[in-house]
Amino acid sequence: MAINELRDLIFNDEQIESDLENLGFSKKEYKKILESLLQEDRQSYNRILITEEKNILTKSALRYLVKRVHSGAITTIQFEKTMNISILLNRFLDKKITIDITKNIVNYIILKGYKKISVKEILEILLISENKNKLKTN
Repeated sequence: MAINELRDLIFNDEQIESDLENLGFSKKEYKKILESLLQEDRQSYNRILITEEKNILTKSALRYLVKRVHSGAITTIQFEKTMNISILLNRFLDKKITIDITKNIVNYIILKGYKKISVKEILEILLISENKNKLKTN
């Protein structure tokens, strides 16, 4: 069975389409993700988030991260670092991590490379995010 036939077979179920759309994925996005999962010659990164991880990010922040990993814009290591920093910030702030904070974390990780990130640097990420939000509102 060809990939296109399998994709069409899976997506003929309206419930699956509805569930994925409720998660914020467009039809084009989830078909692309499915195709990447079905490609035999390409390794894919599949990660199941535990409940705690799902609750630390807003839906838009989580969609942002998933899109970046599947598009190849960030590596799986950068994804994991972003999740780890988000968990720490979530515990410190006692609120969900927004897409703006997530973007700043990802940018910081990309610029920093694979070096270890200190607590001081994590707080700097938070301050950068807060200052950007203040500038947007003014």
